[in-house]
Amino acid sequence: ADARQALSAWTELVDSAPWGSKATASADRQALDDDEAALSGALVFGELEHADTPGAAAASSQAAKHRPRDEVKLYDPVAAAAAAADSPSPGASGPAGADQAGGGNGLLTPDAARENEAWAKVEAATAALMARFGSAGSAGPHSAMAAPRSQGEQDRGLAGSADAEARRLCQTEGLLLQDAAHNRRLVSSLRAALRRGRATGSPGAIRVLDIETAPLSKAVELAAELGVNTDAADRLLRTARVVLRARRGLRDGDEAAVGSALSEAEALAGPGGGLGGVDSAAREELGLCQANAAYQRVISRLTSAMAKGGPVGVVGALDVSQLETAEVEAALTEAQAAVGGAADTPAVKALVETAHQLVRVRRLLAEGRWEAAEAAVEDALAVQAGSAASPA
Repeated sequence: ADARQALSAWTELVDSAPWGSKATASADRQALDDDEAALSGALVFGELEHADTPGAAAASSQAAKHRPRDEVKLYDPVAAAAAAADSPSPGASGPAGADQAGGGNGLLTPDAARENEAWAKVEAATAALMARFGSAGSAGPHSAMAAPRSQGEQDRGLAGSADAEARRLCQTEGLLLQDAAHNRRLVSSLRAALRRGRATGSPGAIRVLDIETAPLSKAVELAAELGVNTDAADRLLRTARVVLRARRGLRDGDEAAVGSALSEAEALAGPGGGLGGVDSAAREELGLCQANAAYQRVISRLTSAMAKGGPVGVVGALDVSQLETAEVEAALTEAQAAVGGAADTPAVKALVETAHQLVRVRRLLAEGRWEAAEAAVEDALAVQAGSAASPA
């Protein structure tokens, strides 16, 4: 009777878990659910499959593929159950408790924090059930379910079919549920950290003082320590590391560091490049970083090109035989191809217009058309005056 009551209470808790809550509802949810299906495919809540079914075996195999059981970094269910017994709140037990995973560090919205607390309760209850029906003499992560037992030992240790059913459920569904709950909490924590202190503004006008790195750094460290068990979570962790490097580069004015982070982000997409390989939670921010880097390149390239190939000499004795426009024209072509709207910023527009005027003046001087060149210079000066009067 006790076994059936414990199993029934656990099943009700699983059924009430926030698998479809508003806290995690977003465009990213389908990708997370699809990826997690390989991990938790054996879970049929309300009517849980037995461990010897093909679906359960396949899911167990996929879980092992993601994270070998001898390298599990979640927690020892026996120790977790003991901690749960000593704690007034089930949500506080386990090494991936609400504070560690983001529920208590001020990073989550109230809805997301409540969801994480619900997952903590599921993890603690699962650990307690596994410890109850596991082998009391075993140790290590999930080892309560791993120790083989003879039929005689099982007959002596378990009372009836209810206990046997509980053991089957704990062996497969319990492990998968722990990993699924752990994954949901880890992902929500990383996403919350990515949303906080992100780079904002426009190319050439990033609001550097608003950038935060500490929350994201903490979330990345915790995720790396606890381990990820799905492809989606792994991609999110890789993305978070890239964003962290980019934020630090922007904050410190280190263009090389930002460029390196963007190169790594593009490498995640494979041969095609772009930002398709990063998690959608960070594409907007990394897109802004790309546009800002393009803005810096355009400004630097145009300025450098315009400083070369001009006339030499003094007033009354100018040498126009070495005038050159090819490099400026090449820089203008690059500016037109700038990504992320970098070419649409006021500063770049003004500089591009000045460069066009400069090319025109040099061509007129090379042709000996001095009066036309003088008129073109006046036009160029007017453009520069307008640029100086408007914010960059």
